[in-house]
Amino acid sequence: MGLRGKISYASGNLGASLLYNAFATFALTFYVDKKYIGLDGVLFGIAIAIYGVWNAINDPLFGVLSDRTRSRWGRRRPYIFIGAIFLFVTYLLVWTPPATGLPLAEPFNIPIFIYFLLTIIAFDGFYTLVSVPYVSMFPELYESPKERSQVQLYRQLFAAVGLILAFMMPMMIESLSATMSVYDAYKLVGLVLGAIGAVPFIISVIWNKERKELSLEPNAPLRQTLTTTLGNRTFLIFAVAYLMINYAFLWMESMLEFFTTNIIGITKGEVTILLLLMFVSALPFLAVWARAYRKYGTRKSFIVTMTIFALALQPFLFVSGLVQVLPIMLFAGVGLSGYMMLPEVMVSEIIDEDEVKSGTRREGVYFGMNGFLGRLGFVLSGLTASMVFGLTGYQGGSPPTPEISLSFRIAMTVIPLIAMALALVCLKYYPLHGERLDKVRTAMEKMHKEKAERLHEASSD
Repeated sequence: MGLRGKISYASGNLGASLLYNAFATFALTFYVDKKYIGLDGVLFGIAIAIYGVWNAINDPLFGVLSDRTRSRWGRRRPYIFIGAIFLFVTYLLVWTPPATGLPLAEPFNIPIFIYFLLTIIAFDGFYTLVSVPYVSMFPELYESPKERSQVQLYRQLFAAVGLILAFMMPMMIESLSATMSVYDAYKLVGLVLGAIGAVPFIISVIWNKERKELSLEPNAPLRQTLTTTLGNRTFLIFAVAYLMINYAFLWMESMLEFFTTNIIGITKGEVTILLLLMFVSALPFLAVWARAYRKYGTRKSFIVTMTIFALALQPFLFVSGLVQVLPIMLFAGVGLSGYMMLPEVMVSEIIDEDEVKSGTRREGVYFGMNGFLGRLGFVLSGLTASMVFGLTGYQGGSPPTPEISLSFRIAMTVIPLIAMALALVCLKYYPLHGERLDKVRTAMEKMHKEKAERLHEASSD
């Protein structure tokens, strides 16, 4: 696979990162904060929970759908091409609620709640329809640890660009609000970011063709496929660990703007500086974790990077002011880089072992389940936010009391610490590493040569 193909494929991660993280990070503030829409925080949490049920269906379902698709353009590419257009439209709709231009007079507003619920369901449906087939191409196109670490490095560099663009959203909104209403500013930024996010998905498949020999075997029925996947002990251990890790990251990400502006007292523009610092500091460590993966394996590397992230957040218990928060974001970026680099490589290794055992590659269902875990982490963070807002009775817009401030500080530190501790316990028992993984790679290489020979023989008849 040439460099052009690797880079064009990797560029799709810019879209995946930009659209999802801008939504995950700023939707809560836009819809709940009384300076903007001012929707009741409990209603927001309910919408996220319902959206999570949809996630529970669409990620594995669309993954199985792409596994079972047979067309002249491949199993994955048609969904990416077509879905990217609708992804752009639905993303824009998330940021254009039918509000009057002023905060809601009554936070318990059912029409806005229904609008938010329907638009995020549509957005996530098309996001899944594009992103699951996209990431499912990764282990198929790139098999060796060297290639996977190289392409994953490229992918995460593009993801970092997407994250930086996503976290510039408050700065864009603040700048545009000087010449237009905040609602019009959100619409314009949603339009621009939506277009920037959708185009790379299309670029990602222009110079990359799927490997026909890996889709020769017929797929098992849907129920059997899901049962086999959920019965895979290696995947289940990874799944629990990844759910907790993803929950911790998304909790920090979704609450950071609200926490730092209302509890610590910094401006929205300074929030952008914090987010940029975290992700810029993550960039050089992507290469470090890529090398660590090749030398020590994904399991050991993941344990180290998650420990760093959990410890990095603990000073939120007592810091005040921008200067004291800067070192937190710097060290959190080191842990973030491992979170960006390693999970999809681990899933790829699980897929390799599954193929060796079953004879069939099922990237779609595994990455679909992985996507579900990612969204479930978002649901858990939304429910946690709903609980915290409900218990404290605080939704911003006024100075917090010392008791409220302490409650949010504990929530920002203890919750991710507990989640990471549970993840590390799971990773300790993760079995696919060392000699077992080496045997899987050897068997898979032999199997793929045999499949390529069968395809050649069939095409020459």
